[in-house]
Amino acid sequence: MTTPDVLINVGNLENCRDQGAGTCKVVAIVEDENGLLTNASRTFSIDWTNPTGTVSHIPSEIGSPTFFTITAQGSDANSGLYQITINVNGTNATSGALSPVTFTANKPAGTVIQYFATIADNAGNTFITSTGTINVCKLQSISVGTCPVGGCRQGDTLSVNAVYNG
Repeated sequence: MTTPDVLINVGNLENCRDQGAGTCKVVAIVEDENGLLTNASRTFSIDWTNPTGTVSHIPSEIGSPTFFTITAQGSDANSGLYQITINVNGTNATSGALSPVTFTANKPAGTVIQYFATIADNAGNTFITSTGTINVCKLQSISVGTCPVGGCRQGDTLSVNAVYNG
C-alpha cells in the first residue's frame, strides 16, 4: 500500500486570517478502508508585513582619496530577516543575513555614488530603502599659511585651507 502525498494551499485571508508565529493550523484527517480515522496537524505562520530598514554612509563629506562606508540595517518582527543587500551604482555590492551589513570602498575624485539597500524577510517580503548619494570631491587647491615675522616657533599656529570641487 502506498501513501499518497497531500498538498494543501493556504490562500490570502481565506484559511488563516491571523498574522504571527504559530497562529494558523491545518488538520488532515484520513479514513482507511476499515473506517479507522488518522489525523495529522501542522501549525504554521503567516507574514504579510514587509521588513523595515535604513541605509546611510560615512563620512558625510568625502574628499579624494578617502574611503567611505555604507551601512544598511534591517529588522523584521514576524518571520525574521533573510538577507540585506547593498546596491552601489546599479550593482549588488554585498549582502548578509545579519544586521547591520556594511560595504567599504573608495572611488576616484569626481565620482558620484548612488546606493540603496534591499531588505528581505524569511517569508519573501521585501523593503527597498530610499537612494543615497555620495559625491567624491576633487582637491582643487590647498594653501598653508606663513610663519609670523621672525620665523615659526613652537606653539605657533598655521592655517591650512583646502578647496574641493565635485
